[in-house]
Amino acid sequence: MSFQRGCRLPRPRAACGTISAYRRHLRDGTPVDDACREAKRAHNRARSTSAAARLERAAAEEAAKTAAATAAAPPAPPAALPTTEEGHVSRLEVLKEMLQTSRDTIAALQGREPSRLYLLLREQREIVREISEIQGNGQVKGVTLADQLAAAREARAQRAAGA
Repeated sequence: MSFQRGCRLPRPRAACGTISAYRRHLRDGTPVDDACREAKRAHNRARSTSAAARLERAAAEEAAKTAAATAAAPPAPPAALPTTEEGHVSRLEVLKEMLQTSRDTIAALQGREPSRLYLLLREQREIVREISEIQGNGQVKGVTLADQLAAAREARAQRAAGA
């Protein structure tokens, strides 16, 4: 059994509404129907590099991601707010919960959405700052150059006064 070069076996024709059917209409000289015309428009939009097309694709991808994220993880039922012994809502506990939520979200978004990741990290730093203010642990970075110079001046002044 030998196959000759250039001999093709017939394939089934593409259904209307595809780019292949649109090209077949043009090749055969038959009128292009609406479904094929729409397929050509969709094909051109998908291949376009214009700003409008890029924005449209980005919006569609973002909507798909959001839909997948909301479908995958149903929202947890709201927990009762932590309260102090006097019955007041504990701001510290709320901030700690916010910090944990922020950490979980950052872990989920790691590497996928850098722009949102930056905003979440900034929010996390703000939460940590508020927690440290509430707890009253004023963490000092260390001795600054200005502090070192002031201490040296004071020591020099004491030596001059004592000598």
